[in-house]
Amino acid sequence: MGRSRYKWTEAKIWKWVNEGRGQGAGAGYLPWLRVSDVPSKGFSHRIWGELTHRVHHLLSHLEYLVYLWCLMQGGLCDIREAYPLNRQDTRRIAKILGLAHPRYPGTRIDVVMTTDLLLTRPGDPATYIALAVKPSSQLADPRVIEKLAIERAYWLEHGVTFYVVTEKDLPEVVLHNFERIRFAMNLAMNPSFTVARARKLQHDLLGHLTLRQSCTYEGFCTEFDGKLGLDTGDSHYLLTNMMAHGVLTFDMERAWDVRNSMSGFRICRDALDKLAQEERFSD
Repeated sequence: MGRSRYKWTEAKIWKWVNEGRGQGAGAGYLPWLRVSDVPSKGFSHRIWGELTHRVHHLLSHLEYLVYLWCLMQGGLCDIREAYPLNRQDTRRIAKILGLAHPRYPGTRIDVVMTTDLLLTRPGDPATYIALAVKPSSQLADPRVIEKLAIERAYWLEHGVTFYVVTEKDLPEVVLHNFERIRFAMNLAMNPSFTVARARKLQHDLLGHLTLRQSCTYEGFCTEFDGKLGLDTGDSHYLLTNMMAHGVLTFDMERAWDVRNSMSGFRICRDALDKLAQEERFSD
C-alpha cells in the first residue's frame, strides 16, 4: 500500500478534484495535498488552525514555521496550504517560458503544481499573497528555479503578489518564542481543567497581572499557583494559552525568559471574546 498511495494517474487527479481538493475557503477548504498523501522530506505537521477552524496539513517543518510567522503578522482572514494551480494555465506558461512542465516521477503526467501557502487579507475586494516555501539550499537547483518561474508567472497573471520564503527570512528568536507557546493552543490537551474553569481562572489571572507588574514571570506563576491551590505549572499553561490566542501579547523579538517582568505583557481586551466564545472543546 505504501508505494501505491503515492502513485499518480489522471484518474486519481480527477477523483481528488471531484472530492473538492483545493477548493473552498476558511473552514471549508480542503488542501490539494495532505500529510498522508506524500512522502515527507522533513517533519510534517497536522495542526489545528484557530484562524480557519480546521486542521492544516503542513508538509515540512519549514512550512510549519512560516505558517506560524504568518499568523504572528496578523491581518489575515484565511491561510490555505497546498493550493493547486490550474494545469491548463501552468502548461501554457511553461510553454511561453520555454520550460518543461514538471511531471510526476516515473510518469508522463503533468504535475498539478501547488503554492505552499496562499494568504488572504480581508477587504472589498480581498487581497492575496502567495508564498513558495523553500530551504535556501534548494535555490541553487536549476529545476527548482524553473518551477518557481512558472509559479511566479502564474500569480502575476492573477494579480497576486508572490514571494519565495526560506529559513533565512525568518527571525530565529520569534520562531523560538512561537514554538514555546504553541503547545498550549488547545485547552483540551490539558486534563487539569474544564474549559469553563480554565476561562474563570484566566480572568482571575488577568486581574492579578495588573496588580503584579513588577513581578517576574516565574514568580507570578508560582504565586498564583499557590494562591489558588493549583498544581505547579498550571498558571504557566493558562497564561501560555492566552498568549497563543493573542489575549496576552509581548515583544516576540525578545528572547523568552521566565525572569522577564510581567510589565512586558499587554492585555488585548478584544481577544477575550474569542476565548469566551470557544465552544469546540466545551464540556
